[in-house]
Amino acid sequence: MRNFLFLMGLLVAAPVFAAVADEVKAAENEWLTGITKNDFRKLDHVLADDLMYLHSTGVMDSKAS
Repeated sequence: MRNFLFLMGLLVAAPVFAAVADEVKAAENEWLTGITKNDFRKLDHVLADDLMYLHSTGVMDSKAS
C-alpha cells in the first residue's frame, strides 16, 4: 500500500517537475542567446543582481561591471 501511494505521488508530481524543467531549459536558452549574441537585455533578465564572478587572475566582476 505504501508503495502504491508513493507511486501515485510521483505520478501526480511529474507534471510539476516537467514544468520546472521546461522553465530551466528556457532560462538556459535565454542565457545562451544573451552570451552568444551580446544581448544584454536577456542577460540582465536571467542573471541574478548579486552575481559575482572571480577570474583565475583574482579579478572579481559583478553583474554591474
